[in-house]
Amino acid sequence: MLPAECWGRETYFTRLLAYPAAGGIVSLGEEFVNASPIQLPLQFSRLMELTITNFPIPPTVNKLYAYVGGRMVKAKCYRDYERACYVWLTTNPQQVAQLRQFTRDIGSYVLHVDACFYMSKRSIVCLNGKPKKNDTSNRLKPLHDVLSSIIIGVDDSYFWSGSFTKFSVDDAVEPYVNIVLKLREI
Repeated sequence: MLPAECWGRETYFTRLLAYPAAGGIVSLGEEFVNASPIQLPLQFSRLMELTITNFPIPPTVNKLYAYVGGRMVKAKCYRDYERACYVWLTTNPQQVAQLRQFTRDIGSYVLHVDACFYMSKRSIVCLNGKPKKNDTSNRLKPLHDVLSSIIIGVDDSYFWSGSFTKFSVDDAVEPYVNIVLKLREI
C-alpha cells in the first residue's frame, strides 16, 4: 500500500477502481463511462514497471564491430545476437505484447532500465574465488541498442537511467538477462 502522503497525487497515481458489477474485478488505470466506481487507495495510473525474462545475453562492446576491407561492419557475434533477439520475439508473444502495450504512447515518460545478467559461475568467478575480468557494463550498449531498435521500437534517448547486476547460475543453464523497465515522468 502507498504511504498516505501519496494519496491524491494524480500525476503518477490514479484511483484504483473496483466495479462490484463485474464481480469485484479491479481495473488499473482504465476508465469506464457508465460505471459507478468505489474509490480505494491509489495505484499507478498506468503500468509503470515491466519485467522481460530470459532475454538473450549480449556480446561485449569490444566484439560488436570488425574491420573488413578497411570498413567497419557488424561482427558475426553481434549479428548472431540480433538473430537471437528476433527468435526471442517470436517465441515470447505474450511478453512482446505486454512490452508494446507498456511503451505505447510513451510521450512524456522516460525509461529506467535495470538489467540482471545470469551467467555461469565459472564465467564470472575465478577458481580462487575472485571476480573474473568480465566487464558486464560493456554489455549494456548492445542491450540498449537492441531494446530500442528491435524490441521496443523507441529511440534510446528514452533510456535515462538504469543499473545492472550479475548473478551466477548453474553451468548447465544458458546465460540470459532479465530486464526491468520502469517508466518515469520527465
